[in-house]
Amino acid sequence: MTTLHKQEKINLSFTKLVKFPHISAYVNLIELILSDNNLTEIPDVISIYKKLETIDISKNEISNISSKIGDISCLKKLMLSHNKISKIPKEIGNLSSLIILDLSTNIITSIPTEIGNLVNLCELRLNGNNISTLPKEIGNLKELKTLELSFCGLETIIPEIGNLTKLEDLQLMYNMISTLPNEIFNLTNLTNLNLGVNQLENISFEIENLKNLKYLYLNDNNLTSLPKEIGNLTNLELLTLDDNELSTLPAEISNLEKIDEIYLYSNKLTNLPTEILKIIKTLHINESSYKINNMNFDAEIMIFRMLDTKLENLPLTLKEIWLFEDIVDYDIKLPYRTTIHIYK
Repeated sequence: MTTLHKQEKINLSFTKLVKFPHISAYVNLIELILSDNNLTEIPDVISIYKKLETIDISKNEISNISSKIGDISCLKKLMLSHNKISKIPKEIGNLSSLIILDLSTNIITSIPTEIGNLVNLCELRLNGNNISTLPKEIGNLKELKTLELSFCGLETIIPEIGNLTKLEDLQLMYNMISTLPNEIFNLTNLTNLNLGVNQLENISFEIENLKNLKYLYLNDNNLTSLPKEIGNLTNLELLTLDDNELSTLPAEISNLEKIDEIYLYSNKLTNLPTEILKIIKTLHINESSYKINNMNFDAEIMIFRMLDTKLENLPLTLKEIWLFEDIVDYDIKLPYRTTIHIYK
């Protein structure tokens, strides 16, 4: 007679498993950890663990997921990152208790529409796949707080994303997005928006709606200008604008009183708004191909990282400066008692 075990957690990570373990007697399992092995499939037998709340089979060689996974109605966390999954079974939509779903770093090309049934989902990680577009049903995930879609090859963002009004963290870097739907500016709870390394040419004035933003990444796009309304993001602490085509910055950027760092590497700037130097703590600029002229201000700057720059005058109250080793012999006029750090 089979003995039924009361053990609730099993962790067999880093055990070189190549086949799903024979643990059918453990019917009371709540947590199953099989990460960092060599498993190639999630078999039908997974469905016998009706009480499972957490499954972590990340960092394996999984290419096939049994449709029976949809029978585990208590499941709250499903971690399947870093595998070789190309297809998600539609039955995943039956997991109505799911809170966290991590399918990052696989070879998934499409998302089943049934994903819209996961109405309790708070975190969805799909980054590192090959998904050119999303199903509109993503807009049903009203409890979502984190959505990671970086490194997916996305060309467009569906307008239904604007329905995710509880979203706090939206990662869209390293895609091929050239325009943003206006609905994205409905996400007023966002604190972190990463749009770096895309093909954006402009940002709508409606960005001012995102008043809770703390971190805004716009680096490595094709931006030639910024809307003056960016100055209304008064909670912003970090702004990355490097590797764009900016020749000017709006004067309103000086309204960002909480800003700690602005990255401006590789643009076409020749002047900065005077007031920016009175609010910024760290300003990152470079490019020997241009010269910023209006830097001789009595600014309260804590650190000024000057990478391969040809500035001649620096803020009089500058406390620290960071230089690359190969430009330390440049004729730079440093304020009195400035601390110099050298990048090796």
